[in-house]
Amino acid sequence: MISSISTKAVKIINIKHLAYFIELSKTLNFSLAAQKLGISQPTLTQALKKAEADLGVDLFERDGRKLKITEYGRIFLDSCGYITDLYDDTLRRIDDLKYGRTGSIRIGIAPSRAPFTIPNALKQFRRIYPDVRLDISEMLTANIEKNVENGLLDLGVLVVYDSKNVRIEYLPIETENIIIAVHHDLLPDKLRLSGSENAVAKADLNDFTDIPFVLLGEDQLIVSQFKDLCTEKNVPINCVARCRNVETSLATANAGIGATLVTSTGMDYYHSAFPELRYFDVSDDVLDRSICVIHRKNQYIDPPLQKLMEIILHKGDR
Repeated sequence: MISSISTKAVKIINIKHLAYFIELSKTLNFSLAAQKLGISQPTLTQALKKAEADLGVDLFERDGRKLKITEYGRIFLDSCGYITDLYDDTLRRIDDLKYGRTGSIRIGIAPSRAPFTIPNALKQFRRIYPDVRLDISEMLTANIEKNVENGLLDLGVLVVYDSKNVRIEYLPIETENIIIAVHHDLLPDKLRLSGSENAVAKADLNDFTDIPFVLLGEDQLIVSQFKDLCTEKNVPINCVARCRNVETSLATANAGIGATLVTSTGMDYYHSAFPELRYFDVSDDVLDRSICVIHRKNQYIDPPLQKLMEIILHKGDR
């Protein structure tokens, strides 16, 4: 009942102050937090003092020159994220009611996946919701997760390789693995008869030690996974060139410069464009990757967003 809720508890529910507290708990630096929030440091300081006064506890403490969050602060932080998420979702629900089916859906996807994951799904979605705008951003996997968690994206499509974020819901689409693509003239004799233009043959990673590689940047997940496998098997890899996208790396490999990496789904999409390449699986299931649609937990999912997720997950109308 309302009468059982203290006036003090009601007073402290200030969304801006919660956002200030969350940012300060991340940076543990008043100046940096104020800069990121776009407010003055005194404004941030006063907001924190008010929150602490309303709660009757210290949320932070000084440890020499360093700022540390207290145990009270940790308890408060656990609830702040949920409250701000709920507030943002409530505003979206109100907008849905005001504007019906119009609005936008913000999607994050890795550049290497965008050409063969999104277009067909968007075509189906547009037939159902022609007035909903789709804002698609291509970015690295880590940034997709971060922006979904912070509410800057409504959903993401990405590869799940390591640990999962506890504030995000992961919905698996499919599993793929990493394939080595190499010009047929560069193949060692033992592999010349096993590779074909549009099929994948099994091979050992050691078979590629004398072949140069054309790789994507170090920040690409496909590269870090492959390097982990090379380290595990103690196989040296000679990288002679770097490319910014998969299509360029495949074209470079197709010109005979060196071998490169492509996912099994990417190979299905690109293989006809690069007839000189042959494809080999060296993973022994080590390089299996789970492709997922993700959204923030406790997020309000309106009908258009729900339908788009269903389509991407192959559960929508075909």
